[in-house]
Amino acid sequence: MKRKSIVALIILLALLFASSCRKHSSGPDEIVLDESQSNLTEKNLQKISGIHPEDPAKFSFAVIADSHTDYADLGDVLNDIDQKAENLFVIHAGDFTDGGWLGEYRGTYQVMSGLTIPYLTVIGNHDELIRGREIYRKMFGDFNYSFVFGDCKFVMLECNSTAYFGMPPDLDWLENQLSDDSLYNLVFVVGHQPPFDPGWSDQDENRYRQLMQENGVALSIHGHTHDFYYGEKYNDGVKYLVANDTGKRSYCTISVDSVTFQVEKVDLNP
Repeated sequence: MKRKSIVALIILLALLFASSCRKHSSGPDEIVLDESQSNLTEKNLQKISGIHPEDPAKFSFAVIADSHTDYADLGDVLNDIDQKAENLFVIHAGDFTDGGWLGEYRGTYQVMSGLTIPYLTVIGNHDELIRGREIYRKMFGDFNYSFVFGDCKFVMLECNSTAYFGMPPDLDWLENQLSDDSLYNLVFVVGHQPPFDPGWSDQDENRYRQLMQENGVALSIHGHTHDFYYGEKYNDGVKYLVANDTGKRSYCTISVDSVTFQVEKVDLNP
């Protein structure tokens, strides 16, 4: 058995054990959301469409990941992001719950709603557990979507392998979204699980790499590993970013300037 398969099996068993043993205040039988907690992706996209930087080719946004149910550290990280005027919006790269429970979704919503700037999400593998996919669709919306800001395109992708109780990436949809890359100065792809994680199949990893390279993607943004990484993983000209979990009290900012960008890891307690 390949190393990837062994590691993925171990993680799958661990997640199953954790989700079956944990006690929750919200049961799986009822999904009730009020209007303020529904359709959040579309609401935040509308807010983003109302932001007009003086120079559309120059702006900054923040990236966080893997906050799970650590609401205190998440709140501190978001507060730091919110205080810096250069951050125009936030991207959460997934895993904002432990077990995909409604109460955990609501807990994250309560903290995220304190932001004065818009935020967008992709679903993480933990967020897909139990009935998490149904909750995510009601609370946020589509699992795969894209938007344009300034002269850049953002492609938001569900990519959580079946080894992690998730759904593998729809690479046909991704290829279609990247087909107009020449229209934009920069293209960013965001998905929870990085392609070099053990849960990805070799076939999907290779195709993802090829799509990034052939379509000139500037940066592929992820979470999942809980450890910061930034670099050219495959030595093919494409940069990959993996954000720390918010429990490490850090986040990343991406500063765009025309056809270039800079990544900075920000530590609250350097």
